[in-house]
Amino acid sequence: FGKGDWGDKPWKRRGEASAPRRLPGRTLPPGRADRALQILLANAQAWERLSNDDHHLLCELAAPHGPLFAWLDARMQDHGPQPWPQLREELAGHEHEDQALALMARLPADIEADPRELENILALEHNRRRGEEMQELSRRAATDPAAYERLKELVARSRTGNP
Repeated sequence: FGKGDWGDKPWKRRGEASAPRRLPGRTLPPGRADRALQILLANAQAWERLSNDDHHLLCELAAPHGPLFAWLDARMQDHGPQPWPQLREELAGHEHEDQALALMARLPADIEADPRELENILALEHNRRRGEEMQELSRRAATDPAAYERLKELVARSRTGNP
């Protein structure tokens, strides 16, 4: 190729993400937040086994996930664990009802709501968030003693595997 000759590849701007390639008729697997929501709506008892940190992490997610996890948390506190058919009825009128129903409709009937899978999803998300916080603290640590102390704490926690 000569200078400026890009062949038949479509041009895109620097930093612009390209769309993932998919075969026609195939759907992408659910993301972590989608899968966590599927597990918890299918098996609401799993919510009780999560830590407060896990609850906060899930409820703080962007819409539609965070508001749906917050709704589930409130339902759990008021009524305890309920099966999906009951939760589905209670979702009526929720601003993200359609997203939850669509997500559960994509859930294969023979898939298990495995709490260990949920634990793995949460561990990955805790690690991702800790990494982001550590990067931010690293930028400030040289001039901010509180940031330096928090960074030391996070490094120690990451070495022990705690969220």
